[in-house]
Amino acid sequence: NGEGSFKQKTLSPKRITAYIDVSKQLLIQANDSIEAYLQQSLVTAVRECLESTMFGSAASGDNKPAGLLYGVDAMAADVTYGDLVDAETALLKNNFKNLTWVASYDAHGMLKQTPKETGYPAYLLENGLIDGRPVYCSNNVATRGLILGDFSEVIVGQWGGIEVVVDPYTQALKGTVRLVVNSYWNYFVRRGFNKAGNAIVPM
Repeated sequence: NGEGSFKQKTLSPKRITAYIDVSKQLLIQANDSIEAYLQQSLVTAVRECLESTMFGSAASGDNKPAGLLYGVDAMAADVTYGDLVDAETALLKNNFKNLTWVASYDAHGMLKQTPKETGYPAYLLENGLIDGRPVYCSNNVATRGLILGDFSEVIVGQWGGIEVVVDPYTQALKGTVRLVVNSYWNYFVRRGFNKAGNAIVPM
């Protein structure tokens, strides 16, 4: 009948904040490299928090969205080549094409030591690839977590820029200035599905 079917997803901003205390002696030194270092430290703190939330296993709350590995078991020690191929097949059958693996370093280590078949001189993960697809690793992925997905389907929203507040009062007795960064983020998977088991999450 020509009528479309639509779903609606909404994002509400969640605050990410960090701070560093910097001595006034450091600040009075006119050095561009120091300013760049401080800026990079704050930006890295925000990025690490966003990444660890996204690739974590925690439930959603008032102050954060659920991690992509929420409700999924850690990767089993006996994960097989068939498990990995099944996850890939499930995505391909649902028209997800640009697939990439994301793993924790402990999952990465397990996969590098797990042979494809008993007595076969090849491993599940070799040369940074699983079945020809790239594997990216991060300490911010939940323990023994492994995700296969088309990450173009992950929508990340940011409200405004990254605000830095200079507070010369809180730590004044210590001769330091507190730099506080505030930013607002959220994300969702635009189109996808989750599969529990072995922490392989087609999405």
